[in-house]
Amino acid sequence: MAESFRVSVVDLDDKDTVDQLGSAIKEALAEQGKGKWVGTSSAWLGVKATEAIDDAIGGIDLFELFGMAWTNAAAIQERADPAKYPPDKPNYVKLGKHTINFDVRPKVMVSVGPWSSQPIEFVMALSAVINAMELKIRAGHIEAISGGKCDLGVSMKLGGKEVMKRKTLKSFELDAEHRFKEPGLSITVRKVPVAS
Repeated sequence: MAESFRVSVVDLDDKDTVDQLGSAIKEALAEQGKGKWVGTSSAWLGVKATEAIDDAIGGIDLFELFGMAWTNAAAIQERADPAKYPPDKPNYVKLGKHTINFDVRPKVMVSVGPWSSQPIEFVMALSAVINAMELKIRAGHIEAISGGKCDLGVSMKLGGKEVMKRKTLKSFELDAEHRFKEPGLSITVRKVPVAS
């Protein structure tokens, strides 16, 4: 499986969430001294914000993010040791249930004619609850992932205020192997300090 798996807030397809997003933008505009936007429809601003956020985060490949998190996991570190795991042979690690968290900070600007607002930054806390995926590791690199289930959710904040509680964007089963670009993702080996 060569394709990537992308994030999309359009998948929420939730009118209340879109309205909440629009209301948060109206508040941010009012704080910028643009109170005239108070009469603008929250739904319209929310739809436009959703489209802008999708454009901003559309290039994020979730499999790459998951893989990068696993390359730093202490439990995977020893798999990079060529003395224990010969580099010419693949070894497999079955992952139990765990969560990978990461933030994305898209910025939205409202523009009308020649006027544009200051950037309005959202903090999107993405969390992937993953269960039973299997890593294929060779020569200190994660080459592929396969199997397992994932529930990908998102919550959103603006200016430290919660705009949206965690909602599931997608739930999926990885029924085909996803291979990373050769040679794979390099496992980060932490150096253990030597006592003197």
